[in-house]
Amino acid sequence: MKQREMVEYRSPLSWTRVIDVLTENGNQGMTNKEIANVLDTDYARVRGLTLVMWEHGALSRVHVGETGGATFYFLPITEEVSDEERSTAL
Repeated sequence: MKQREMVEYRSPLSWTRVIDVLTENGNQGMTNKEIANVLDTDYARVRGLTLVMWEHGALSRVHVGETGGATFYFLPITEEVSDEERSTAL
């Protein structure tokens, strides 16, 4: 029987790396394409991971536009936001 050699492949895409990229970007949010470009990885894999992260509450997202549009992912707000900060953001 042929013995197979295990090859370790380190993907730049991980839950932690997505959180790091969004943290570095501040509160501006990023699309899947922007995250894929920063991590130099496949768009479809990023889309799958961000969806899972959003479903588990690790990310917040906002969709802009009717058809087609763009979905921006953010880190969830973990602290209380004052009314002044909220109105400034709008």
